[in-house]
Amino acid sequence: MIAALTPNAVTKGNVEEAMAERLVARGVNAKGAGGVFNPEMEITDEMKKQVASKLESAGFEGLLTFALVSEDEQTKYVPGSTYSYAPYGYGYGGSYWGYYGYYAPQVYEPGYYTTSKVYLVEAVLYDVNTEKMVWAARSETTDPSSLDKFANDFTSTIAYQLQKDGMLKN
Repeated sequence: MIAALTPNAVTKGNVEEAMAERLVARGVNAKGAGGVFNPEMEITDEMKKQVASKLESAGFEGLLTFALVSEDEQTKYVPGSTYSYAPYGYGYGGSYWGYYGYYAPQVYEPGYYTTSKVYLVEAVLYDVNTEKMVWAARSETTDPSSLDKFANDFTSTIAYQLQKDGMLKN
């Protein structure tokens, strides 16, 4: 079972669906948690038993969670640059003025600051029977172009790594 731990229902659905598709394509019985995990739910012993019972009755041996660990802004300075600009028709021409005309015109581009959004996402696989973590991975991405693209790229990477690390049973 896959659970994206976020209060954003759209993000939760997108990530869970994308991950389930990747795992099913690898021959794994996988499904998004949907309403099983509610971000506002209170964690009690009774709730834990109910969730464990749902996972067990559905035949799931593992619970794969996704969580946004941090969201930061990084600002960096890009230094300015200077380069020569030679208008068409100038060249050395064998004289001082030709040489001067070729190298004298300078173009200066001032430095500037850029700000990027950096997201750190964590995937953790738990054994349903023991409730112990058996595998974990973190991924950092900067300025993703869209949530859907990031979800597709991230879940593909996680599915590949889970298989490579021998965590998937067919």
